[in-house]
This record gives sequence, C-alpha cells and structure tokens, in this order.
Amino acid sequence: MSPFRLPLKSGVQTFGTGLFGGLPGLFNDSLPDGWGRLLFDQSMRAEGFLPEEFSPLDRLAYIGQTGMGALSYEPDFSEAPEREQIDLDWLAAQSVDVLEVEADEVLAELLALNGYSAGARPKALIGFDGKQGQIAHGAGALGNNYEPWLVKFANLPDGPDAGAIEFAYAEMARRSGIEIPETHLFIAVKGEGYFATKRFDRDGSKHLHMHRACGLLHSDFRTPSIDYQDLLDLTSLLTRDVRETEKIFRLAVFNVLAHNRDDHSKNFSFLMNEAGDCRPLMI
Repeated sequence: MSPFRLPLKSGVQTFGTGLFGGLPGLFNDSLPDGWGRLLFDQSMRAEGFLPEEFSPLDRLAYIGQTGMGALSYEPDFSEAPEREQIDLDWLAAQSVDVLEVEADEVLAELLALNGYSAGARPKALIGFDGKQGQIAHGAGALGNNYEPWLVKFANLPDGPDAGAIEFAYAEMARRSGIEIPETHLFIAVKGEGYFATKRFDRDGSKHLHMHRACGLLHSDFRTPSIDYQDLLDLTSLLTRDVRETEKIFRLAVFNVLAHNRDDHSKNFSFLMNEAGDCRPLMI
C-alpha cells in the first residue's frame, strides 16, 4: 500500500516525529490539515479538551470510517449524521462563521460533512442526486439515487468568484486532454458558485486506495521539496506505464502555462483499484 517508506516486510518500523508526528506517510494521508484540522481542534475545545492532548493515533480514531481513500480505523469515534437534505448556501455561511469566530453549535455537523478531507478551503462530502437536483449528507452510506461528491467553499481571502474560477480551470484542463473527474458548479442564491468534483476515491460503493505524493515520499508539502521530474519518476515506478507518465507531463505543462501555483506534493495523488492497478489522479 506504500512501497517506498512502508514496504511489506517483517520487523518493527519506526518513523521520526518531526514530519508526521511518528506516523508513516500512508496513515498521515488520512489526517486533515487546514480546514479539517481547524474544525477538529475547535470541536475538541468546545468539549473542554485541548487539541495538543490528542496524539496522531487519537485523531485517526476520530476519522474511523469517514476518511478519504480506502483506509478505515478502529476504534471508530467518528459521528456520521443521519442522511438528510442540506443547503449549500447555509453550509457556506456557517463555514465563514467558523473562520471568523468560533461557532460551537455547528462544529459537529461541519466536522462530519468534511470527512477529514485535506486542504485549506472549507469542504463538504455530499450525496448528489442529479436527476432530482437534491443534495444530502455524504459522509455515510448513500441511497441508490445519490452519488458521492466533494464540494468546496470560499476561504476568507478568496473572492466571491473563487468557485467559478476553479470550475473554469477544470474545464480548460479537460479541453487540454487531461483526464479529470466529473466537475460541477453549484449556483448560489447570491450568484456565487460552489465548485464540486465527483469523488475520485469512490467507484460506486467501492473504496479506492489513495496515496498522496507527500505521504509516498515523506515530503513536507509546506516547503518546496520535490519537482516535476520527481513526479515523473514516481509515476513511472508506481504504474510501470509510460502512458501514465505522459499524463503527468501533460498536467505539468498545463500547470506551468495556466500559472497554477498550487501544485505542491499534497495535490498529487495516486489511486489503486482492488486488482492492484495504479494510476495518477488528475485534479
């Protein structure tokens, strides 16, 4: 599942505490950063705990069955809400409240909806019924008519058109021949839009194993530590398929020409199906 830093072999393997708090990158990939970590820390403070009291293993227990990718953790302390219809405009407004001030009354719901996805911008895992145009909680099991999607909301420094801009970039990438998951722009009441992508770590009810370049290589995504040549080599080693390596090269060219400056090591991932076939994730 992680061939470079956590190979399948006998014996005890240890990891320094400096980068991932003692975890191998495989399991650190399950932990949130940015928005997800903010929600968890504020939620724990609201319950009378200090965030520093929770070790990385404690945090994995709160992820339980709700994390991205195929990994799940026991004991499972996660709390998935009952599936019900949700309002994206309301979620966006509540996300702003959490960023500006502590809003204890909505922390639990936002935390469950986040699904411990990574990144600085607020996100929610939703179930989307395209035929009926209905949106439901997507952290748990979904009904037959719902598909798993991930929707993003604007961060405080973002402008009101951040979602529309990201959607435009996705369309440019698609028209450039880059294979990316299905995307959608949910229109807000105020005219803004929420960028959404069909969940890339799900194939129907199947959970796909996902591993970020950051965790694969034990690379600190906060500092410039790898370049596109490293990604090309990594893709070649993992997939053993020159066609997949060419996809990464095409994506690299697009990012350079489109002035995408958010291409750090946590934004490049690889998916593996149950047959063990691996491919890079283009998003």
